[in-house]
Amino acid sequence: MMTLEKPIVRSIATDTASWFMSNRMTFLANASETENDYSLTHIVATPSGTPPPHVHSREDEIFYVLNGQAKVQVADQEMIAGPGSTVYLPRGLAHVPIVLSDSAETLVLIAPGEFANFFKDLAVPAGPGLPRASQIQTPLIEDLLHAGNEYGVTYLPHGASVAGWPIPKIHAQPKHVGAGEGETLSVLGSKVTIKLEGSDTQKMFSIFEIEDPAGMTGPLHIHHADSEAFYVLEGAYEFQMGDRVERAAAGSFVYIPKGLPRRRRNYAQTTGRVLAVTATSGHEHFYREIAAMKSFDPARLEVVGRRYGIEMVGK
Repeated sequence: MMTLEKPIVRSIATDTASWFMSNRMTFLANASETENDYSLTHIVATPSGTPPPHVHSREDEIFYVLNGQAKVQVADQEMIAGPGSTVYLPRGLAHVPIVLSDSAETLVLIAPGEFANFFKDLAVPAGPGLPRASQIQTPLIEDLLHAGNEYGVTYLPHGASVAGWPIPKIHAQPKHVGAGEGETLSVLGSKVTIKLEGSDTQKMFSIFEIEDPAGMTGPLHIHHADSEAFYVLEGAYEFQMGDRVERAAAGSFVYIPKGLPRRRRNYAQTTGRVLAVTATSGHEHFYREIAAMKSFDPARLEVVGRRYGIEMVGK
């Protein structure tokens, strides 16, 4: 299964950012670039940039906290999220994220991804860092309401409680996976922690934290059923995507569409860490079967790979 989508390589250090209210946003992947599977945005959020309580009718949201601390109120639950926390919010539930520290650095995945355009429509080009008080441009309430209506977002009336808002029949349940939590597997020498899997997200996507030892080089392979993306948390990586080879340091994002040969290599002399996203889900089952192998068997790797739409094409 080939795709017309192209690889993406972006970095929060070099790519253009935007200010939305008192928050800084770097758009790493847009819906039009991921076959509308999701969008991914790097956000440095501040307490004054907290949105009003609201409900999404069209998309699920995931927050992965890189630095700082935040509280997410969703329906009748309250989740405290620090570095390494993953929070999944299915559509249909009233919620509000609240920054508890001076700022909170997060990755926000929205699936499907068109809602990222809400921020793009109202954001302004950013200067260095966070905006000073004199540079903060707060959208007019009528603009927020109009944009929210266009993207299927309902804002709760002033004074309304998230916990008291009606809870509809929803397709999935909220989930908070804290730092160090999640099923951990040893896969071809790397440590893979499952943060979200298909049973959590209605098979839309899976999310993993992966630790790669120094010098790790994965096999060249093709995903025929899902796209794959990586955000580099620590270390220095090299990604091969077809004939293209790109280096990626911490803060870099790499998106690899289905149908394209790929391989990642940690070329540093220290352990590297990435946050990996596959859309659709299912890659967790591949990892589990490989982790269960008593010894490395290339022939078995090929057989298991084919079962999950993964083709080994090189050493």
